Amino acid sequence: MKSKIHLLTILITFCIYNTYGQITTTLDEVYVNGQTSVTNCGTIDFETTENNTLTFYYTLTKTSSSTGEGFLKIKLKYNSSSNGAERGNQYITSNLWNSNQYVHTIATNIDASEVQVNGSSIYLEFTEVSSPFDYYNSCEHPIIKTPVPSFSLTPNSTTVSCESTSVKNFTVTPSNIPNGATVTYQWNVGNGWLRNGNPASNFTTSTPSVTLTPNAFPPGNVNVTPVLNGDSYPTLTSAVSLGSFNPVYQISGVNGFCTTATYTVNNLLSGTSVTSWSVSNNNIATISSNGNQATLTAVGSGLVSISANITNSCGQSKPFHKINIVVGNPYFPNIQMTGIDEVVEDQIVHYSVPIASGATSYQWSFNYLGSGNPTIPSNNWQILSGQGSRSISVKVGSRSNTVVVICKAINSCGNTTKYKDVSVTGIDDNCVGDNPCYGTTRVNSNPMKAGFSTNIIEYIPNPNNKNAKAGTENYTLEVFNQFNVNVYSKKQNNPIFNLNNLNKGFYIVKLITDKGHVLTEKIIIE
Repeated sequence: MKSKIHLLTILITFCIYNTYGQITTTLDEVYVNGQTSVTNCGTIDFETTENNTLTFYYTLTKTSSSTGEGFLKIKLKYNSSSNGAERGNQYITSNLWNSNQYVHTIATNIDASEVQVNGSSIYLEFTEVSSPFDYYNSCEHPIIKTPVPSFSLTPNSTTVSCESTSVKNFTVTPSNIPNGATVTYQWNVGNGWLRNGNPASNFTTSTPSVTLTPNAFPPGNVNVTPVLNGDSYPTLTSAVSLGSFNPVYQISGVNGFCTTATYTVNNLLSGTSVTSWSVSNNNIATISSNGNQATLTAVGSGLVSISANITNSCGQSKPFHKINIVVGNPYFPNIQMTGIDEVVEDQIVHYSVPIASGATSYQWSFNYLGSGNPTIPSNNWQILSGQGSRSISVKVGSRSNTVVVICKAINSCGNTTKYKDVSVTGIDDNCVGDNPCYGTTRVNSNPMKAGFSTNIIEYIPNPNNKNAKAGTENYTLEVFNQFNVNVYSKKQNNPIFNLNNLNKGFYIVKLITDKGHVLTEKIIIE
């Protein structure tokens, strides 16, 4: 009983399969490049041909239940595991069939680079255009090719340093050379090379490598033509150029002078020389040279730079520089003296100047702006600290006038000066009573909390001052840290100042009115 059921299942399956139809795809013959005929799914050999034309003669056979309508495609497989890539197709309609057969040809072009030496194949595939869209493949023709001999040259480019006698090796790498073949190499290296100690230009070798020594700079390019069994292959070239010229030198000499100074480039390599000198500003100093040495002569004061152009025997050049040479008096950059320019008597203020190139010391003094009494007495404006340096602390004198703060940067050649005009205000003479012009300050809390918006200091006028009313004059707030450095300064019409931007620490706060009233508070930010 089981055998009958099994036979019945096979018959039903066969009938169902034939009901949907079947196409047999047969490759009868393949013509390769119109000359070689390959049958029985034999191997197609491209040999060494790069571009190949394949013409397929095929027969399609269908069952009576199939319409025979579909696409015939050429499929190329690079290797056994790859999917076939379509390389051409034909649409076959049902009216083209002769009874149950269709005989025709289809062609395509295949480049040798699209296949491997071994492992590629090609076949035909017929796909029905109606359900169940089955496809039917022919057998596969293996494809092989003969590797084409090739050659490569290493290095394909190289550099040679000027005057260097380091040897250079050039090697040809052959590929796919047939067994028993004869290969020679015809070299053309132009001028500037030695081979085995002798000048070399054109020579032939049976070995693929040569060693050359440069003796002229730059030497010529290295060219080689491989010859295989008497046939010349494309010439290979290694481009030869000069290596970069990157010596390390320094210009020695002083960083500043009053009248003349000499500068030198020492320890020049053989074949290397200083071919030119230059100075950045001829209105400050002129330059004269003799080989690797140059002399600067001052014609003014200021900063200059000098350059020496170093050249080797191959004509390669590189400039070297010495910058910021101070000629004559010290050189102040174009930066103003810092410090407040509206002060009151007995106020302690600070002034600073930028670094003056070439200065050995700084001298501070004060003058009136205007005629008469050109020098302020030392017991009036007092330098508390910093004389001789770039920054000073000063106690303002009692004079109500405009004063010029002067700083001289000094060296052995002379000095250069910076000025600052400062307005000095005295006590208001209209006030009556016992110091009635001095008001008071009010601090919301002490200590204050860092970053709090409620960190307020306010000026409260003295009610005895009939000429002052809060908000009718300007106020200046100066804040100094524990090192007496001014960390905050602001002038405004509002007598209320916010100190929320101060960091944690101990501070001395000075609130100054237009009339020169100075009120001092010590506060702590925590």
